[in-house]
Amino acid sequence: MLIGLVTNAVPNQVRWPGLLGWIQEHAWLSFCLLGVVLIGLSETLAVFADMRAPGGLVDPLLRENGDVVAPLGSAVVLRSLPRDASAFADRREELWLLVTAVRTAQEQGGSLPVHVIDGMPAVGKTTFAVHVGHALKKLFPDGQLFVNLNGHTAGRSPVQASDALASLLTATGTPTQEIWVGDVAGAVTEARAGLWRSRLAGRKALLVLDNAASYGQFEALLPGSGGCLVLVTSRRRLAAHDEVVLAV
Repeated sequence: MLIGLVTNAVPNQVRWPGLLGWIQEHAWLSFCLLGVVLIGLSETLAVFADMRAPGGLVDPLLRENGDVVAPLGSAVVLRSLPRDASAFADRREELWLLVTAVRTAQEQGGSLPVHVIDGMPAVGKTTFAVHVGHALKKLFPDGQLFVNLNGHTAGRSPVQASDALASLLTATGTPTQEIWVGDVAGAVTEARAGLWRSRLAGRKALLVLDNAASYGQFEALLPGSGGCLVLVTSRRRLAAHDEVVLAV
């Protein structure tokens, strides 16, 4: 743009050498061309800025088999399932029953019940739940999340519902300043639970709540959307309301 303006101000008797001479002879054309280049550069810089900005372009981690999953928010971590077992065996019947039940419920448009997987220690409850999560991940494109509630972990206290909710909200891109804090534990948990349900409203996500100590520990973590699947593992029988229990 500056070159175009300068060439109009320079006397015609002064001849510029080489390419500058052509620009001098076609001052207004060079002015227009440089304007187009400037616009192109501005658009390019805007694209790079969007790629760097949280919540801008879709995170590569949210691409699966060529499909782009719409993020729930910025700084999302929606693929937190542990690694699937390379050699999974001895649970084929239970796997078939659970996968079939979930697929049928989705096809019929009904709400998905919470599935509680219980059994003795070290029988493979977590491995089974994670394997089911990987088997069903295509049915829940809005994310698959894993939370260890440490209900029966030696040397560690069970995770409080409010803390688990804060982690889940952060994982789904909720800004820290929007996560409720306060001195009244019950009010904080209730507020965070409401925000968590809002984040998952109308979405299809899968949530694995591992190693639960009691129903009360994870009740606040249950999404309000019937399209979300929740798998709970525990050493205890935690059936309540409409939960489906699968013993292993």
